[in-house]
Amino acid sequence: MRIAIFTAMDSERERLAAMMRGGRIGRHEVTLVRTGIGKVNAAAGATELFCKSGAAHFDCAASTGCAGGLATGLKPGDTVAASEIAHHDVWCGEPNAWGQVPGFPPRFQCDAGLVAAARAVPAVSRVGLFASGDRFVESEDDARSIVDRFPDAIAIDMESAALAQVCFRHGVPFISLRVLSDAPGADKRAMQYDTFWREMADISFGATRDFLENLPDRP
Repeated sequence: MRIAIFTAMDSERERLAAMMRGGRIGRHEVTLVRTGIGKVNAAAGATELFCKSGAAHFDCAASTGCAGGLATGLKPGDTVAASEIAHHDVWCGEPNAWGQVPGFPPRFQCDAGLVAAARAVPAVSRVGLFASGDRFVESEDDARSIVDRFPDAIAIDMESAALAQVCFRHGVPFISLRVLSDAPGADKRAMQYDTFWREMADISFGATRDFLENLPDRP
């Protein structure tokens, strides 16, 4: 398959680039794009790629990098995958649902085949709803305000919903697969985030490699 992989930061892109051999990870041809942090950068990066190369060139797309945990039982270093994705910071008034951009679904459903492949990776701890917004969630009060509106959310990040929306517009199957840099139960999420990059990132990104290497060819 031909796969577009989006990362937010250089540190994430570098770890994935080190896995590539001849432009491939496993059997699959990979185009790796560092978009920058946040939803605007993510949407701009994906749109630029699809306009330049043609969305039809890609069989699917994936977002990878780090995220914050929301669901109980998760810990820094766990890998989680999205089955659906929503904006947690969008409100356009009734009759739209919270997180819904008019003209788009309230939640973007990830491709069923990609989700099944993610579930098959032993290192993936949980599959469920990701909530995205343009803020770094630093405290449990911040996290609770998101969980109040999205009680089934398992993780938060700053890019996945924007990428899912662009892929939805272009008809490109999409999934987000993230490693948790911080997790519920502490008000020191920023400290957990720093510790993650110092101690756990290299090992944890192996789950993304396993997902790609085991991803079956599309018929």
